[in-house]
This record gives sequence, structure tokens and C-alpha cells, in this order.
Amino acid sequence: MLGDFLDALFSDSGAPDRYYHRPSEGVESLDSKARAREVATDIAFLKQKVERLMMITEALWIVLKETTNYTDEDLKEIILEVDMKDGKLDGKVAAEAPGACPNCGKTLQKNKRVCIYCGAKIGMQDVFQR
Repeated sequence: MLGDFLDALFSDSGAPDRYYHRPSEGVESLDSKARAREVATDIAFLKQKVERLMMITEALWIVLKETTNYTDEDLKEIILEVDMKDGKLDGKVAAEAPGACPNCGKTLQKNKRVCIYCGAKIGMQDVFQR
């Protein structure tokens, strides 16, 4: 009886697969589930951030509207202008391509404030640069 069990365990009948290959699949499955939970947490965090930014934006608009002569129509026009900066009416502003270094003319690296070729300091042209 013990011999039959050991024979079945170490034969080519697929038993070793059950003991040696599937646990790694289980680990991968657990790892995938952990990653999915992490992504869900990140999404929930980002949703909260977006909601907070919307609330702050609305509060700023209320203050601006109450202290100036701007109207909701003015805001809509300005939003349209900003949206069309990239030439597309799509509800977003595309990131601008990095320009050329004013000192050496080589293409600047995005998000760098110093030219990697000549070391020239690059000032920020637009506070909303992406």
C-alpha cells in the first residue's frame, strides 16, 4: 500500500505536477490578486485627489467670480482656449515637446532645468508646463 502510494507519487502520472508545478501557479495567482488590490487602492486614492482638486477649483472659481466681473460664459471661453492650445478639442492639453536649448541649440530633456549637453540653466517658461 505504501509502495503503491510512493509509486503513484513519483510516477509519470502527473502527481509530481500537482505537487511541484501548481503551487507556483498559486503564488502567481496570489501575486496577481495583490497587484490588483494595489491598483484598486491607487485608483481610489486618485479618485479622491481628483474630487479634492475639483472642489478646490470650484472654490477658486467662486472667489474669482465674486471678486471680478468674470461670468460662467467667460470661464467656458477660457477653458475652450486652453483646450485648443494643442489644436484639438478633446478636453485635455497635450504635453508640449521639449524645446531647444537657447545656449547650444540641442533638444532639451523633459523635466530637466539644466541642458544635459552644455549645462545651461533653463528657466521655466510656463508654470503649467507638462
